[in-house]
Amino acid sequence: KAPKKMGKSSLLNRMIAYAKEQNYQVIYLDFQEADEEVFASLDKFLRWFCIYITKQLNLISCLDDFWDTEMGSKVSCKIYFEAYLLQQISSNPVILALNEVQRVFEHPNIAQDFLPMLRFWHEQA
Repeated sequence: KAPKKMGKSSLLNRMIAYAKEQNYQVIYLDFQEADEEVFASLDKFLRWFCIYITKQLNLISCLDDFWDTEMGSKVSCKIYFEAYLLQQISSNPVILALNEVQRVFEHPNIAQDFLPMLRFWHEQA
């Protein structure tokens, strides 16, 4: 987190350019594009997150085939990524570039689950 106009997005853009030079698969997500209603619940947010990334990869969403309410939103999201999304992309490393993450921080009920989930995924990779 940093104040506006501190160069966060510019830094992110330079990192994306470098990743592309290294032949990494870059998935860009800007939280400004999310409607406010997306932040109503973790389930709604994670479903939006999955579908947004699916569209960024030019894939057809089959989220309902992987989403299991009894398993919970975070587990369903992970399964969707592992069993579907990551299976559809090249073997090159994948970079998930997140812009305007402060929108997530504005919704503590989302941030407290989403951000540790991403950290856990990174640690498991």
